[in-house]
Amino acid sequence: MIDWLAWAKMAQPFVTSLCGHFVGKRPEMNFLPESDGVKLHIRNPRADTIVIEDVEASPSVLGFATGNEVDDLTRTILHQRRVPIEEALATMSPGSDLRLGVVTFDPFNQSAPDQIIKVTTHWRSVNHSVREKRKVSCKTTVRAIRDLKLDAERRRPRLWVV
Repeated sequence: MIDWLAWAKMAQPFVTSLCGHFVGKRPEMNFLPESDGVKLHIRNPRADTIVIEDVEASPSVLGFATGNEVDDLTRTILHQRRVPIEEALATMSPGSDLRLGVVTFDPFNQSAPDQIIKVTTHWRSVNHSVREKRKVSCKTTVRAIRDLKLDAERRRPRLWVV
């Protein structure tokens, strides 16, 4: 039994390297406050281009918009209501960053501060012959998003008239 564990420990770096070569790195996600609101930052650490199919929150108290145009916000609302959308959200070149605006919907204001929100990004690589959709998730809480909104509000430039 001990000899088998020794072989398994020796093989672990090789297996990890092999999986990393074929599967590659996943996009990285985090929430950050900016002067124009809370943003979900998605970073592509891979050496190839990826397509972000969609980003969803569960429970659906948050939406994610690529911009401030009416079309962007309409897409966000339709996605929150689970209406199928055929086109991808964004295409990311290697090493690039994507900033999505965080939109809060009505249930967010009545949610308990400790409620956990799971944010899932569905993505795929454009270089793989198999168009396998993958996903990466992160968790946050209603309290954390509220705190980020307050921080973003503090960063917003103020116009003082004297």
